[in-house]
Amino acid sequence: MLSAQTELIDRRELEARTGASLSTLKRWARLGIGPRPIKVGPRMVRYRRDEVDAWLAGRPAA
Repeated sequence: MLSAQTELIDRRELEARTGASLSTLKRWARLGIGPRPIKVGPRMVRYRRDEVDAWLAGRPAA
């Protein structure tokens, strides 16, 4: 359950922050190695900013 303070980001912001395409983000989520999307509407997903930040911090630098 999301709290009122949980900040969500959209796919475009996640793509910009990671440099990865939508298909790559979906594959990473399916494999359990990337942030998991949260379904907020019939055709809309968002990602928890805190989970994305933690995931990015744990990844090796390019």
